[in-house]
Amino acid sequence: MAAGYSILGYQVRQDWSVWADDEEVRFGLVADYLVERQGQRWIAEVKTGTRPLDLRYGPTRRQLLEYRHAFGAVGVLLVDAEAGRVRRVQFRETTRAQRGSIGVLYWLALGLLLGVALGRYWPR
Repeated sequence: MAAGYSILGYQVRQDWSVWADDEEVRFGLVADYLVERQGQRWIAEVKTGTRPLDLRYGPTRRQLLEYRHAFGAVGVLLVDAEAGRVRRVQFRETTRAQRGSIGVLYWLALGLLLGVALGRYWPR
């Protein structure tokens, strides 16, 4: 494949599931390609037309996000078959560490406000 990616598989199948009301709903996914570059695995999804290539188009964006999670890839390569263009798509994620940092900052700010309020209004 172009752009320095090695093809690991074509029409790669992956069983996946979601939970809905405590019930597992299982289904299969088929990605166009599983590729690798510099030790990182990517899914390559080949599209034609203009609408499916637009990342503001919800169905395409949701498909790429689903593939990224189901296949455990670093991201998804959105391949424009007509123009021969490849776009690397990665999704911003909030990590547990980031959520923890936000929580710590919240509690520090709350403690500071409480300390100021107590210092100002506590009878002496």
